[in-house]
This record gives sequence, C-alpha cells and structure tokens, in this order.
Amino acid sequence: GGKARMTRKVQAVVDIAPLLLEVRTLPKDDTAGASLAVEVPADELVGAFKRRVCRLHSAEGWDAVNMNIILQGRFLADEQTLADCGVHHGDFLVATGMLPYQASSAAHSFVPSLQQSVGDSPRLLHEGTPVAQELERA
Repeated sequence: GGKARMTRKVQAVVDIAPLLLEVRTLPKDDTAGASLAVEVPADELVGAFKRRVCRLHSAEGWDAVNMNIILQGRFLADEQTLADCGVHHGDFLVATGMLPYQASSAAHSFVPSLQQSVGDSPRLLHEGTPVAQELERA
C-alpha cells in the first residue's frame, strides 16, 4: 500500500508546479500594449490571478473588478482555477478592461455620436441621462 500513496503524493506535486504565463495588454490610444511574465500556481483562481496582475501594475491604477482575462478568445471565469480553464505553462493571456473608465476611449468604441453630445464633461456621463438613452437605442 505504501508505494501507491507515494506516487499519489508525487502526482500532487506535479499538479501544483507553478505556471509561467505571459500577460499581454492591448494597445490603447497612444499606449503600446505591454507584456509581463507572471509565475502562478496552476490551482490559483482566475479572480486571484487578476488581483495578482493588478498588484504588479499598481502604478497604472489597474482594477481587478472590471478586468477580463482572455485565453485564445475565451473569457475566463473568476471562480475557476487557471488549470480548470486549460491554461498551460508558457501560455499567453490577454488582459483587458482593467483601466479606470475613461470617457474618451469608451465613448469612441461604443457610441460614436456620444462624444459630441457630451463633450468633455465627465459630470454629464455620470448623471447618465443622455448616455443611457443613447445606449438603449444602440
């Protein structure tokens, strides 16, 4: 019986070997996309992974709440582990949505006409009346 237990233990160690992953961000406005290497345990939850990446980028004010992690075109769910999502050592993931909301880029991508009607006043955006109607029509 002892031998079986031993192999199981070895198996467990193999499973939680850390993954070295590359996280890329998409180019945005005049900022080039970035790439960072992150080493994480394979059993780390995607949600915890987002927070880890945001901590590494605390200077940029990244926010894990709105962040999306994408593997080969699929959005990864926070409550799954990286291994559950099929992430392997050496994979690259794309991170999007972690920057604080900025009127200029968001308005351009969603509603082209929004920019002119709202101008540069963030106050109008927060009250939301013209924006909400605009988005419901879209």
